[in-house]
Parts: sequence; structure tokens; C-alpha cells
Amino acid sequence: FDPAGRWPEVLDGWVMDHKDTDWAIERVKVESATGENPAERGVTIELKQNYPNPFNPSTTIGFTLPDAGKVTLRIYSLTGQLVRELTHASYPSGRHQLVWDALDEKGARVASGIYFYKLAIQPESGGAPFVQTRKMTLLK
Repeated sequence: FDPAGRWPEVLDGWVMDHKDTDWAIERVKVESATGENPAERGVTIELKQNYPNPFNPSTTIGFTLPDAGKVTLRIYSLTGQLVRELTHASYPSGRHQLVWDALDEKGARVASGIYFYKLAIQPESGGAPFVQTRKMTLLK
């Protein structure tokens, strides 16, 4: 949080900072450990929309890292229950893809419906964590 003790909300690369009833929005700048701005190289943290969407029986989730980091990608039900953790590992910079086969942690097929996937990244350079969630639909 900031020096005034407020918790900012990070939403898709933007920081929404609420001060009582006033709102301020600031652009988040992501820098690598070398001080180089990855945006100048054309690389930013990105969580792509899954494809296909809607899907059956599997879908691909892509994400891009400007620098190496510890990545967690989890699938949640509409009620917020954890369905499956697809990864919890270190990844190098670059583009990555994971496939969800519509199975839960126990290997059982999940029901049709709306699910959410949440990407959390902790840069190995020690920078601010990144978290983003997107929605997807499983049809049978």
C-alpha cells in the first residue's frame, strides 16, 4: 500500500486509488530488474481471453510476461470455489499457454456454466504483484 496507508486496487494495468469518496486512476508502469521499461520493447503483462470461448471440452489460456516471475493460474466456479490450479511455478519472460480440460482437482468433469480464471504473478525482480481475472463459459 501507499505511504498514506491506502490499499490500491489493481485492475488490468490500472490502479484505482480510493481516498474517502474521491477516486484517482493512475497508469501502472512495469519495469524490469535492469530498469528497462518492457513497454518500450513492446512487452507488457497480459492475460488473454481464453479460446475458444464458449468451449467444450477444453480451452487455451494465454499470458505474457515481460520478465521472469512466479505464476499461479487458478480456475474458480461462479460461487468462488477453487476448481483447479493449473500452475504454480516460475516462468521465464515471454508468451505462455496453458490448457484447461474442464476437469477439477480430482479429475472429475465439471458442469456446464460460467467459470473464472485468475492469473497472479510475482515478478522475480521483486516488483509489484500482478493479478487479473477473466470469465469463460463451458458448454456441453
